[in-house]
Amino acid sequence: MVLTRAEKAKNDEQIINTAITWEILEYDMQKAFGSLAKIGEKRSAQLMADGNGYLSYIALVVFDWTTDRDLLPEKAVLKITSCDKMEILIKEVPGFEMDNVREKCAAASDNELKFYENAFKTLKFSNELRVPQFFCGRDFGIDGVEAGYFAIEHFDNVENRHFYNNIQESAVLEIIRQLVIIHTHSYNHPEMMGKMDGNVYEQLYGDFADIKKMEKAIHEAGTTYPELKEKLEKLKSQLKHFTNWETYQKKLHESCE
Repeated sequence: MVLTRAEKAKNDEQIINTAITWEILEYDMQKAFGSLAKIGEKRSAQLMADGNGYLSYIALVVFDWTTDRDLLPEKAVLKITSCDKMEILIKEVPGFEMDNVREKCAAASDNELKFYENAFKTLKFSNELRVPQFFCGRDFGIDGVEAGYFAIEHFDNVENRHFYNNIQESAVLEIIRQLVIIHTHSYNHPEMMGKMDGNVYEQLYGDFADIKKMEKAIHEAGTTYPELKEKLEKLKSQLKHFTNWETYQKKLHESCE
């Protein structure tokens, strides 16, 4: 297919073929850092961690700033949330259903943006929490853009791992320690966590804490994708820790006491 000049220009402006454009990112970064610097011609955006987010695209962005290079970050990680990723999941995963897709995608995007934006400024998490620096972002649907995003600090020498991968015990313990910090703070400071919409997580993740629904989904996935049987069995072995959303929440609270 041969693209017209207008179509090619549009694609060049879009970041990894999403509704978020370089113009949006440049404006938000300028506002966040108090700069008039422009993103240069050698800018780049590379899709990373594909498959690690069922609502989002994650990209490594290199800015190539024209000025203020000492003030502005050289690169950032962008997490862009749009409905098409969820629609693909619903279509391809056996037994997975969800209504009000746009509403839930928007709520999840806005909530995650609030977390990173306020992690140290408002929520006052411990400095032990290894959260990357927040640069900028915007809510889902602003100015009619059917996506939301945020840009955060990029950590070098980091490898993405799934639950079913073989992970060293020291790494697992560090993950647990970080989660304990988050959940303890959330439990002890409900007035701060009230800034986050708790219903979003029940709507999005409630089915993942329902043992009957998950057993059915894993069985159907194993039938459709037999090559994933070993990984699915590892996931299935953890279902004993959940029965429903209420039990899951209770265990979270008990672990923080």
